[in-house]
Amino acid sequence: MRRLSDDERTEFRKKHLPYVIYVMRGHKRLCNCKRMQDDKGGYNDDPCILEASFVGSLAAGRMLLHFLGVDVDGGQDRLKRHVWRFEDDLNMEGLGGSLADLDRLNAEESTRALLVGFLKMASKAAAHMTIPVSRPWRDTWEAFDMIEALLRECWWKDGVAFPP
Repeated sequence: MRRLSDDERTEFRKKHLPYVIYVMRGHKRLCNCKRMQDDKGGYNDDPCILEASFVGSLAAGRMLLHFLGVDVDGGQDRLKRHVWRFEDDLNMEGLGGSLADLDRLNAEESTRALLVGFLKMASKAAAHMTIPVSRPWRDTWEAFDMIEALLRECWWKDGVAFPP
């Protein structure tokens, strides 16, 4: 991986990383938007928009987990360190933060299971067409919240604020 200059790191953290975080948050925000709900609080607009938002949120969540150094060893149902393969790949450590603690994440059974399941689903959604399955949106939202908590935990401490 190429090392970024201080100016490039600052630009990436202020400009590029926030929109990926916002894309991840998008599905949950769309579902909770009052003007798009029916009288029972359910989403009441174009289902294609909702599905597109969901797939975008999955892809962004997967991207952020990889950025934090988290990937899945599918054969073992465990989390492993993500392998960056290209010179232009970036990770949190390269931008002045830290990578997620895989030992801790694997030790917490519910955390491990949630992130392994999320990464498997997000990888399929981002990579190829699959047979439609019922998606546990609430579990996915829990994974999004966990990813955001990991980002905050690993965030650099040099004064660049975490995106609101």
